Amino acid sequence: MPNSLILEGMAQTAGILVGSVHDFREKVVLAKVASATFERDVQPGETIRYDATLERMDDMGASTIGIVDRFSFVDNAWAPVGRIELMFSHLDQNRAGTEFPEENFVFGENFRTLLEGAGLRKAGMKHS
Repeated sequence: MPNSLILEGMAQTAGILVGSVHDFREKVVLAKVASATFERDVQPGETIRYDATLERMDDMGASTIGIVDRFSFVDNAWAPVGRIELMFSHLDQNRAGTEFPEENFVFGENFRTLLEGAGLRKAGMKHS
């Protein structure tokens, strides 16, 4: 699997983690890849595991550290693939004065449906 797709998977995983902190009310976008190091390749038939940790969170955004592992059914063991540090921004808190749509186009209706299907019924629901 190309490292760019592994990086994308971590960005999605960590972005959902950041969004979950405020019940998916913020429009969370990837702002920067602070660092990405890869120790080995992932081969067809291996399973990837993403582990994202929230390092910092404030009104403007967040930073995360992610560890990627792979499971080889040949070796029957997990092995590290890489480490990825990411920064996210909350679009509605930007200071550039740019206006964004009111609806949450990052965590939209399809995303809420996916959460419900995963048994996370209350996650991502609008609060009154």
